[in-house]
Amino acid sequence: MMISAIPVKTFSAQFYRRITLLFFLVFFSTALFPALSFAQSGTAILLPFSDASGKRLGPTADDMLTARLASESIFTLVDGTATAAAVKKANYNASTADITTALETGHITKADYIIIGRIDSASMDKNTVVFAQQYEAKVRLNIKIISSFTGQVVYSANADGIDQNIKINGLGGKADYTNAVEDALDKIMLQLNRSYPVYAKIAAVNDKEVYINIGSQSGIKTGDIFTIYETGAAVIDPDTGKTITYQRKKIGTLKIIRVEGNASVGQLQNDAQPQIGQIVIRE
Repeated sequence: MMISAIPVKTFSAQFYRRITLLFFLVFFSTALFPALSFAQSGTAILLPFSDASGKRLGPTADDMLTARLASESIFTLVDGTATAAAVKKANYNASTADITTALETGHITKADYIIIGRIDSASMDKNTVVFAQQYEAKVRLNIKIISSFTGQVVYSANADGIDQNIKINGLGGKADYTNAVEDALDKIMLQLNRSYPVYAKIAAVNDKEVYINIGSQSGIKTGDIFTIYETGAAVIDPDTGKTITYQRKKIGTLKIIRVEGNASVGQLQNDAQPQIGQIVIRE
């Protein structure tokens, strides 16, 4: 039986066609879907805490909240250098916590959220029983999260933190304000993980199926409903000339039908024509 050789020219043409096709598939999948690796619910700038307690606990609260937000991956935080530059440029004053200048820091850093913290009070109580003194440190914190997109407060919480200690015959010590701040932040983070709105962006559109750039790692589940918004013109403060928010228009809704680690697919619930990059919100 005679075996004919495969023509070199024919084989090479098929080979190069396959290589070319593979190249374009890799190129377009990378170009069209880069945002699908984004797992957090947006970027956030944490502004310096205001402190009405007189105990100089602001920097402590700043450091603790920064560490907690970073470890729990709720947001991608703007780094400290960029935050300091934005605070200076916007002339943000932590003692007044003005919303307009706070929003300006968000626009400067292109953050999705602005986080404002305030220490409302701090006190130390002492009770003496026979030879023992019981100390109780109390700290009250307030946290607000503002959407740069809407200018609205999307999350607000107060929490009381407590630390106790006992001193007997000179042994032991007072309670610690730092521990009380940590206790208050624990309570706030627990509430935040349960209740904050989730923002995402449209990464791709395929007829009635819409891909968004967050998934199960951000707590998204099948059946979740997202509202699609179209961003309009900037709203300018007539007194300062600064952008305070953006006009927005609701154009449709999505119902999540498939969820992956860093991406989700939603089914359009109306005849909207969503575009890549538009904001979607689970409220």
